[in-house]
Amino acid sequence: MSKVHNHNRSTSTAQPATSAVATSGSTSSRIVKRPSQPESLQSFVFEELLLKGSNSDVSIKAFDQEYKLHSIFISRNPVLKDLIDYQPATAVTPPQPTAEQQQQPGTQNAQSTNTQGNATVSGGQKSLSRPASQLFRHVLMFEDPYITKTSFELCLKRLYFNADLEAERKMPLEMIAAANYLGMTNVINESLALVKYNTSMQTLPRTLMFFVRRDVGEPGKKMVDHLISYAVRNGWEAGPDLWDEMPIPVIVKKNGTGS
Repeated sequence: MSKVHNHNRSTSTAQPATSAVATSGSTSSRIVKRPSQPESLQSFVFEELLLKGSNSDVSIKAFDQEYKLHSIFISRNPVLKDLIDYQPATAVTPPQPTAEQQQQPGTQNAQSTNTQGNATVSGGQKSLSRPASQLFRHVLMFEDPYITKTSFELCLKRLYFNADLEAERKMPLEMIAAANYLGMTNVINESLALVKYNTSMQTLPRTLMFFVRRDVGEPGKKMVDHLISYAVRNGWEAGPDLWDEMPIPVIVKKNGTGS
């Protein structure tokens, strides 16, 4: 970021937010506020597009909540791209202003910036956003209890270039479940590494059952082998209560066949 130099060094001292500018024909001065720093593109994408849903052209309903999204971002994901390209959707029409509102000055311009309808921007130019008839709502329903609202939203953040790694690390299994549904291999691999690093006899029963009951591809099979080997090596540390939670037939079958 370039520095702003004060060329009138003899009469004023540079301030972080204001500068002194002399008025013509007078020795007095007026304070002029400097423009604030422009918002970063990453912040704009996250706050205006993902959080506020500005200029959304596709809507996904999941977990009893409507997510106003943008095909240019979610099309980066093959599963969501297929969803918006091929699966049936319901057309969504934004609420239209009443006749009284239309008669109020400035209503038309306000409509053009705050809705997805067939509005026009000031000057009579057409809006760049899609008309209401092209805004579609798709519904996602998840049967896997490990796909939570939080893990789904964290995957959406990834698609909008705003990964929240700290939050993801708190729920690696939930992230694997959501990412496995969405086909986000990079998220799966990162979460698998975290699961493997944090393996213990206390976490093993829940983790092993998670992978036994889900098809996470070859990485999931390798994780099952790792967890079973860990249980065989360190099982003497666990008491009977912990072993009661283990999928014993799976451990016996895997260990017995030497795989």
